[in-house]
Parts: sequence; structure tokens; C-alpha cells
Amino acid sequence: MTEPVTGKPVATKPEEKVTFLNGKVKYDDQGKGCCYSRPTRYLCLGSGILGSLLILLGLVLLVAGQGVLEGAILRTMALQPGSDRLQTWLNPPVQPHLTGYGFHVTNPEAVMRGKKPVLKEIGPFVYKAVTVKDSIDKDTGKEHLEYNDDGETLTYRPRKFYFLDRSQSVGDPDTTFITVPNIPLLTGFSKIRDMGWGKGTAADVVKNTGLGTPFINISFTGLLWG
Repeated sequence: MTEPVTGKPVATKPEEKVTFLNGKVKYDDQGKGCCYSRPTRYLCLGSGILGSLLILLGLVLLVAGQGVLEGAILRTMALQPGSDRLQTWLNPPVQPHLTGYGFHVTNPEAVMRGKKPVLKEIGPFVYKAVTVKDSIDKDTGKEHLEYNDDGETLTYRPRKFYFLDRSQSVGDPDTTFITVPNIPLLTGFSKIRDMGWGKGTAADVVKNTGLGTPFINISFTGLLWG
């Protein structure tokens, strides 16, 4: 029989770690978190407070931020009497332009014989568009821009004018003539095409109204403005 062997437990060293500073060996302290030391504890506490404040601020902006933003925009965009915003609205820094082109039919006789039309582009004719919003009636002296009693809205009567920009146009639209289809005549013929009776009388009426020809020669101004 063998006798039982007794002995003392062998003490083991804590887990060794090598630092990246100078290669010294230090022993890891088991059971101690990242906030054990006083500096890191203060850092964790400050980070928690800052995060809570940011979350609270985000919730406030989520609930009331849209209304606050809309109110600020409305205050800056309000058309108050005598304000710079009102003057910018009445006289925009950028003026819109209207650009027009016409298509001249060079072979109207051949088209009436069933040939394909040959077109020539005429243009551009550029017009500067000006919208007057605060005009005054010369007869009554009444302004066409009035602030309403609710203090939030205004009523105005816009009037739009077009002025020819000769520097950007190819010529004078009053003296530039083009040949185009006679739309009223062709529309009238289209309407009487499906009539059950009285086509001849209706066709005579249509031909005797206006120029009565399938093509007309008209100035660009007459074509555009009538």
C-alpha cells in the first residue's frame, strides 16, 4: 500500500502582460473594470451625462423642431410693408424671358397638291417678361396690392408685359412674315367633315370667313399675339 501524499498548493502568478511603452511586465488586476481608477471614472461619468443631454436635445428637436423652423422661415419670408423682401418680390433680380420660333412653309402650292411640306425655322424672337404686382388704377386711384385685415395675407392683381429684346432677336417680328397653315379654316373643315347634311353650305360659310385659303402669310407678331 502506498501512503497518501499531502502537499501545499502551489501559488501561481497572475497573468502577465507586456505594455507597449517600454516592455515592462505588469500584472493584470482581475475584477477591476475600465472605470476603476479616478480619471477613467470621471471620464465615464462625463460621457454618460453628455450622451443623456444629446438624447434629450434630440427628442426636443424631434417634437418641436419643425414648428420652430417653420416659424423662423415665415418670419424671414414675410412680405412686410417697406421691407427688402417685399421689394425683391415686386422686382425680382432675375427677369424671365419668352423665346419664340416660327416655321415657314416654303412650298404651300406643292403641299396642296399632296406633297410633303418643306419648313424653314425662323427665330428666335426673345421677349422680356415683366410682371407688375403693385400697379394703381388710373381712373379710381385704387392700388392693386392691398394687405388684408387678417394681417397675414395680401391681395394683388398681377399684370404681365412683354418687351422685345432686339439684341437677342434675329429681326423685327412686325416685318418678318412667314407662311403657315390657316388653322381656323382647317379646323372648320375638320368639324364639317362628319356632318350628315348641309356640308356644302357649311363649307361655303367657312371659305367665305377670313382669308379662305389653306395657307396664309402673316407677320410673326400677328402669329404670336394675334
